[in-house]
Amino acid sequence: MNTIDKSRIIKRRVVRYFNSQNEEIIFIKGNGPFVFDNQKRKYIDCVLGYGPVILGHSNSIFNNKVSESLNTGIHLPSFTPYHENYISNILNESKIDIDVVSVFMKTSSEAVTGAIRISTLKTGKKGVLRCGFSGWHDVQHANSPSWHLPPQHRKAIRNTEGLRGVSNDEKVLNWVSLEIEELKSILNLHGDKIACFIIDAFQWSFVDKDVMEKAIAYCREFDIVIVIDETKTAGRVSPLGHIGNEVNLWDILILGKAIGNGAPLSLLLAKEDYYDYTLNSQIGGTHSKELLSVQCALITQEIMQTSNAYAELKKIGNSIAKSFNSVTEKLNCTELLSMHSIFGGSLLDIRFKDQIYNDPSKLFLLQRLFLDNGLLFLVGHPSFVSLSHNQLKTNDLEDIFYKSILSWLNEIN
Repeated sequence: MNTIDKSRIIKRRVVRYFNSQNEEIIFIKGNGPFVFDNQKRKYIDCVLGYGPVILGHSNSIFNNKVSESLNTGIHLPSFTPYHENYISNILNESKIDIDVVSVFMKTSSEAVTGAIRISTLKTGKKGVLRCGFSGWHDVQHANSPSWHLPPQHRKAIRNTEGLRGVSNDEKVLNWVSLEIEELKSILNLHGDKIACFIIDAFQWSFVDKDVMEKAIAYCREFDIVIVIDETKTAGRVSPLGHIGNEVNLWDILILGKAIGNGAPLSLLLAKEDYYDYTLNSQIGGTHSKELLSVQCALITQEIMQTSNAYAELKKIGNSIAKSFNSVTEKLNCTELLSMHSIFGGSLLDIRFKDQIYNDPSKLFLLQRLFLDNGLLFLVGHPSFVSLSHNQLKTNDLEDIFYKSILSWLNEIN
């Protein structure tokens, strides 16, 4: 496969992978839990497109059913019964007893921006309070710290030039510390200007549940719309993510990533009394009614339902974390790093001793050493598992972890 020089793709660092020799790795194929590069090297993939590929690469059942669905068409003039069926299925499977309005979109960045627009119409306010990464769109990305790191290691504010969210009437405020007193201070100063409080569900992994519940309750006192962004967790932890079933904790719910097994699909669900605001916000566009991604979501949902998938994912994640932590015990470095099973094992996160976070080069060195040994795993960001990871052998994983961590220890010392 030739590289095209005359039409260069803009690739941010987060979608480029390098080994310890600083050679960029170009992936060309995926199968099951593995991806392959243009040098025919094989890697265990725990990035999975940053989470969407929930079944594994090139799942044969999925592929066959998607192929059959093409006979229906991929983009009809309006929404179809398939869209209605998908909404009904996830609500029925989740057993929630409220009515919702829904908006189909391609990415969660769009959906979060839509939620901000709805919230502004409802409250008459323009400010945004955010806890966690919520997409790349300007209205919420200005003034962004490093959300995927533990609170005490989130870097200085960045991304302020050329973006919205920095003027007085478009405040974008961050609850970084996850400490209630800081939140109270923010609300006392700016609560009358804040339209919505957007929480990335991954942030629940850093605090006790009651902290978030208190935060939501305080925000409600200021007539702030609660938006829960389950992009990383929907279709992975459960159909509605980590907290989506608890309808008292949200007004608007964002689903994305794994719900389509890699097909671009995001869903905004709002409670029924938001119908007029959602309709009048005029969110959604040409591809909102596109059919192929919805077919992929229905097929993914069917496979997940018939394979006890949510329990299986947790089992797989816990097994991988156990292998990693057994290696750190053997190497006597458990105080430096450990792997955490997030939300029962549906996500994985390597967390480090404070001093390591102060030197990002050490973090990315470990990621590169993993690549040297045939493993695609993220640092400073959660990693993911798919159903196909049940094909992995514990001894193979532990061997990769051992070689990589030992090399890392030798380098950083």
